[in-house]
Amino acid sequence: MSSPRFHDSTDPTEGNNTNSAKEYPVCDQCRIKKVRCGRERPNCSNCTRLGIECEWSGYGKRPSQTVMLNNVVVGLEGRIDQLEKNMSDIKEILTKLDSRVGDSSFFTPATWLAESIGPDLSTHTSVSSSSTPSSYSRSAAMRPGRFRLIHRADGSQQYVGPTSLDSLINEFAWSVVTPLCQSYLQHSLSQDQLIFARDRLFAVVGLTESYQSVRDLSVTTIPPLGILEPMIDPYFDNINQLLPIWSKDRFREFIASSQLETTTGLPRTAHMTCFNSLVILILTTKLASVSRQSEASMPGWGSTNLDLVKYFLKNAMRAVDNIYELMTLHLSNVQALLYLHLVAQIHWGPERASLFLNLASAGAKQLGLYQWDSSQGYTFQEASERQRVFLCLYTLDKSRCWVDGHPPHVPLWRPDACLSLQAIDPVLVARARLSQIEEKIFVKLYSDASGDQTTKQTEQLVASLSQELRKFETDHAFNDSVDQKLSFVEAELKIVACALGGFLYWKIRADDALMTTSIRCISLFVTLWGQDAEFGNHLTVIRLLVGYASLSFFQLCSFVLLNQTEGSADPATEVLASFLAMLQSISRIADTNIPIKKLTETGEIVLGLCSSQSGTRAEEWSELLHSDHVVPSHDSLLRMHQSLNDLDPVSLSMALTSAPMISTIAGTSAPTHSFGFENSPTRTTAS
Repeated sequence: MSSPRFHDSTDPTEGNNTNSAKEYPVCDQCRIKKVRCGRERPNCSNCTRLGIECEWSGYGKRPSQTVMLNNVVVGLEGRIDQLEKNMSDIKEILTKLDSRVGDSSFFTPATWLAESIGPDLSTHTSVSSSSTPSSYSRSAAMRPGRFRLIHRADGSQQYVGPTSLDSLINEFAWSVVTPLCQSYLQHSLSQDQLIFARDRLFAVVGLTESYQSVRDLSVTTIPPLGILEPMIDPYFDNINQLLPIWSKDRFREFIASSQLETTTGLPRTAHMTCFNSLVILILTTKLASVSRQSEASMPGWGSTNLDLVKYFLKNAMRAVDNIYELMTLHLSNVQALLYLHLVAQIHWGPERASLFLNLASAGAKQLGLYQWDSSQGYTFQEASERQRVFLCLYTLDKSRCWVDGHPPHVPLWRPDACLSLQAIDPVLVARARLSQIEEKIFVKLYSDASGDQTTKQTEQLVASLSQELRKFETDHAFNDSVDQKLSFVEAELKIVACALGGFLYWKIRADDALMTTSIRCISLFVTLWGQDAEFGNHLTVIRLLVGYASLSFFQLCSFVLLNQTEGSADPATEVLASFLAMLQSISRIADTNIPIKKLTETGEIVLGLCSSQSGTRAEEWSELLHSDHVVPSHDSLLRMHQSLNDLDPVSLSMALTSAPMISTIAGTSAPTHSFGFENSPTRTTAS
């Protein structure tokens, strides 16, 4: 009797059909065990009793191991193919979700990054949506980012928006530096240099604010009147104009009340917070006036003013330990929290600044400041002060949106209500009107509630918002004369309006207009920092720096890196160098401000790469950063070419994305910023 012939097909289904076509007298299990089979089908009595599967393949006592192994391998191959297909589908789904929602992890450790990217580093590409060749086509790699969840080195997490500093650093590292790592053979930089720079950028993202509380036995004290009194007039005559958190008369009454031993109803923590904060702001402004010259102008940075700033910062931190005392419903508590917000913007960072602002907005809401008609029973001066405090809160809330990416918290339910303050405080009303436009731009284009929009819808929206912004600039007739200095009042409005224009251009990927606006915005900061003007200028620069200069700064960094080898980025590199010199001066004052430290380190990384490309030694860059010609003189005021401002709203978005733009950046006495160029700046060679 011949043994059954096994079917060697690689298709297990076909093999099963062949085997089942022949009848076998006993089941496989009984034959292997050498027991009598009951031959009941489909399950014999033995297999039923033992609870095992009864098979009738006819393989005999020793089934063919080759066939069985072959069937197992074929089955594994099928499962692997199916698994790869499923993984591919999942990857496509995640890519779509990431492009729409952007909730992927933000901070990537350098070790994981090196393993996951591999030697070719082909992880991120960027393609311009416009088919028209751009003057700044190579700088178009940096696109509007996404909302991201930051995983910091200390284990903390934070959800940030596309305009936040951390999101911009991440986008710059992925969109600009990483592709350069891939194409390093066409670059004068080595792959190691580029990878090291990219890893440093990821390390910069991981920097966090320090929350060490002042836990000592020292008592929080009020600054002596001998220090506080001489600072009142300079503060209210200059710094307080744009943010009139207090009126001078009421602040003097507040000082007088603090001297009374029987003071009741006004919490003492508010006194300590407001007085310490005012001293910090004035001393910081004085330090800024000195530090912008050079580090040598203040030997060792051990001056009395700097020591006093550090002392009063510690004093303010002790007051923060008792911040719960500022939760009671008093207008002075809201004003104290707003002062803490300003101090945090300059010396601490956005996280604590946002905390103080949120607490102030909660207190203001409970006090009825949101309702413009809630001032019944107050004198005219008291009602006006309440309205000023609300508009300050409203303005600061809109500035915060660009820093952390979260939507505004303070609504202006009656936009026409601020007209009642027009005759009393036109500067504050102008800033509030600009904040209304600012809120629309953020909510409609950059907030997580803006939703998905088609390209046409976005362009129409940008055109409408651009028209509002141009109307504001026309109504307030910004001074474009190069013969006059920028007042700090005009400077803030001009800087904010310029930055908002950059956010509009970024959304529709208008590379030429965005690059021109970015250089103009950065130059405005440097010009304001370098001029000997009014007392509040330098504090305005520090306060606005993170929210309104970050986008322009990274666009400028992108252009410099991507165009350095072409010899067309030298003027832009000098603008960047002058801005970095300003950052280094500020960081000597606000050495605990993490965002300023991040901007400074990023600028040093980019200029370090530029020096490697051009063969410039590090000491030569140091000389450039500290030379007098880097910081422009006060009359080097910049203005945008008229062609950027005269487009009708219907054709604005089309012109920005398709038409070649001839941009002029004019200046007089500062060669760093005095260049006009068509398309990209070009190096002039001596004949």
